[in-house]
Amino acid sequence: MRRAGFTLAEIMIAAAIAAIITMAGIAPLMYVSRMISSAREDFSINNKERSAVNRILTDVREASNIHSDVPVRIAEADDAARGENDFLVVWTAAGAHTVRPLGSVVWGVPADSVIRSDYARGLYRWTISGDIQPNSVNLSELDPDDASLVLPGVKSAVFAALNGVSWERNFSGARPKALSVTLMYDSWDVSYEELLPGF
Repeated sequence: MRRAGFTLAEIMIAAAIAAIITMAGIAPLMYVSRMISSAREDFSINNKERSAVNRILTDVREASNIHSDVPVRIAEADDAARGENDFLVVWTAAGAHTVRPLGSVVWGVPADSVIRSDYARGLYRWTISGDIQPNSVNLSELDPDDASLVLPGVKSAVFAALNGVSWERNFSGARPKALSVTLMYDSWDVSYEELLPGF
């Protein structure tokens, strides 16, 4: 009399079928998980970029004509080997309504952060206290040690001011009607343009 049961071949075939069905169910879940993780990372980067741009715009909105003929200055970096790269220098009005001293604020990507491994590459912000106005700031002497890293990973930054009807990268003057900020990474660029109402 033969006993009821499964042969080894039947068990192996059933196990293979079960593995195929399991993988067919898990593969889409793994794909969705990777897509969610990627979207989360992109959202985080976009939030950091937007936050940095908002800080730049706040500095420009607070630019003051008090004791300064040129409250806003955009200048190209001296190091042409790195391609497009600008510095934005703003004479801040913060001293008019806070206890912080009047001075200049500088935004840019210093050469040291690109060519030296001991500095984090990215967008930096310098606060220069005292009567050092935008046209007096020596951009080649800016040291990343004296600044705060606002947005890591940025290879270069390009600023442009809307002066009348044209965009200018080499700009010195009153607060512009609008500001354009382009942040360049290794594999992508992102641009923001913002009107500065009331000017």
